[in-house]
Amino acid sequence: LTHKISDIIWTLNPVNDTLDNLAAYIKEYIGKLEEITDIRLVVVYPETIPCISLDNNVRHQLLMVTKEAVNNALKYADANTITIMLDVAAGQIQWVVRDDGKGFDTGKIADRNACGNGLRNMCGRMQHVNGWCHIYSRLGMGTEIRYGFTYLRN
Repeated sequence: LTHKISDIIWTLNPVNDTLDNLAAYIKEYIGKLEEITDIRLVVVYPETIPCISLDNNVRHQLLMVTKEAVNNALKYADANTITIMLDVAAGQIQWVVRDDGKGFDTGKIADRNACGNGLRNMCGRMQHVNGWCHIYSRLGMGTEIRYGFTYLRN
């Protein structure tokens, strides 16, 4: 509960309204996770992250999707490495969370009994901010979750 409240307060603070601040916050979160797990966590960001303004709802949704994707990989993937990537190009912001774990049958995402709400919720969160979320996975081949949105360039 304390972590959730902390995340909400962070996303509501207008000082944190840029992509580079969100990226730094996520990198710090990943660093803390890496200290308590044996799984290798790798963050790959562009050399420079543009100063793109994000409203608090977009920041919150991106943060929650990232945390859900990473936590799912930690809990279920049986992975050795989880990689978190950010790409900013052609007016699009895209995050990728990839693991080298056991993968799963993506056809089961729609089956409420076979798959939890987390994957569906991630996609719903991104739709809520006019973004996208794509989940790729194959048994024995790991999982990749790509999500993001198009932003207006100044």
